[in-house]
Amino acid sequence: MKLIALALFISCAAHAQSPEAAAWRCGTEVRTYSDQPCANGRVVVAADARGANQVAQAHAVVAREKALARQLIAERHEREREAAMRGSGLIGIKPLASTAKAPAKEVKKKTPKKQRLEAARTSVSTAPASRQRRG
Repeated sequence: MKLIALALFISCAAHAQSPEAAAWRCGTEVRTYSDQPCANGRVVVAADARGANQVAQAHAVVAREKALARQLIAERHEREREAAMRGSGLIGIKPLASTAKAPAKEVKKKTPKKQRLEAARTSVSTAPASRQRRG
């Protein structure tokens, strides 16, 4: 464990910028940052006020979180594989008794044309008088 912490400390120290290092903020609409001077740019002091111990601790936290993320991803993939092997589970589901099919509606058979005409003659018509005379 001490060896890992030492390696992290050395890598952080190698990548750390000198206190005099400055960054340039360029652009007005879209702000970009650069380590090189740019037109209409302003100098931004980018010195890291954290000590070497704090930087090493931060890198250790990042490494732990990455390892945890990889572990969680592997567990999720395993659960997804297991679920795919089980299938959807809908095959074994049977319909409930209350959802049984309702009896089919009785289909009325049409009466023959002759019966319909006789029924129309015997019924009282609501049509205007001019139409009743033709009938």
